[in-house]
Amino acid sequence: MKKLLVLVATYLAVWGGIAYLFHTFTNAAAERGRHAIALGEEHGAQLKAPDALPPLEEACKAKLTPGDTGTLAAYVAKTTVKPADDHSWDGVVVGVAHVLRDDLVREGPARFGGTDLQHALLYNANPVDWSRHLTQARLGSPNLGAARYLLVAKYFSLTPPVNEGTDGYTHGRGAFSARVLAFPGGEVLCEGRGDTHMKETVSASGRAATKEEAQAQARENAAKLVPFVFSLSVTTGPLHTLCFVGGAPLCRLTEQWVGG
Repeated sequence: MKKLLVLVATYLAVWGGIAYLFHTFTNAAAERGRHAIALGEEHGAQLKAPDALPPLEEACKAKLTPGDTGTLAAYVAKTTVKPADDHSWDGVVVGVAHVLRDDLVREGPARFGGTDLQHALLYNANPVDWSRHLTQARLGSPNLGAARYLLVAKYFSLTPPVNEGTDGYTHGRGAFSARVLAFPGGEVLCEGRGDTHMKETVSASGRAATKEEAQAQARENAAKLVPFVFSLSVTTGPLHTLCFVGGAPLCRLTEQWVGG
């Protein structure tokens, strides 16, 4: 009985410690996200129209030191030039999240709300999850703790893709102005303009009784995906322009959504 009580007491003590660390890590990551958004909106409001600026890569090439995938994150500032749908066109932090692998994520303000101790306790009741939960909480999504630069971009024009029937879709594009800040300090390091181009094709599959019907269904499914894929190209495009800062792995992640 004594051993059981000792085991229970040990579990409760460690559980409480893990929950406290999870709470601390999660709120620290959320604060980094809120800080990135605050910097992004402040500097986004100051950006000039693209035609008044040099190319972004040219302006920043000699002023940024390349690192790993988490070195550069982006914030796409709020803009009035956006399609009227439910996709995330602006007001999002874009960067790399480390879970099972490196993934590119875009997160809005709601993602950075933090957590309370009660949730931290309930969420970490299972010891099997402790290591994974602590790792994810410490890194955050995206991992802004590793970011040395924050690219703040604002779109001044967007041309959504247009359905051309059997001929497919026009290639959506957008023009933005951007500046790169030291993060978390906020010092302006460089400023320039850039263009985003949507991928040439959007692929989807279909199932039907005949090959022709399956192909028709695939085209219909692709049509539904086009606005979503375009929104990804818009939010990923600025980061892709300077992806050399994060090296080849970051470029591979961003070029999934951005055309040449």
